[in-house]
Amino acid sequence: MFKLLVTLVAFLILALALFGLRQNRREIERQTSLLHEQIHLREETLRGQRPEIAHLTNPLALAVNLKQQGMNAGDAMQPRESRTSRRTAATSGGTPRVETDLLAPLRDSGSGHSNPNRPHD
Repeated sequence: MFKLLVTLVAFLILALALFGLRQNRREIERQTSLLHEQIHLREETLRGQRPEIAHLTNPLALAVNLKQQGMNAGDAMQPRESRTSRRTAATSGGTPRVETDLLAPLRDSGSGHSNPNRPHD
């Protein structure tokens, strides 16, 4: 009889512990859900603010706004020659070397593989 009573008390304590852990897990899941919703709301706000920030910080828009307010931006809003010359040189030179190097292993020389220096089997 004593063993049965000890077993029942042990099962009761175990059940209460499991119930407490379950409640704790549900509370953590609820907090996680609330944080997830807050993150989504902030992301939506940020998505709405990004185009506005980009529009307001556009160099041409800044120059126009500064001129409208009577300020002179000077050379700060002019493009640098080093940036424009690099950009035009890279785009006007034909196919970049990186692309040709990436395609070289795909070319077949008729020997069954792409490396012509490799000995034939």
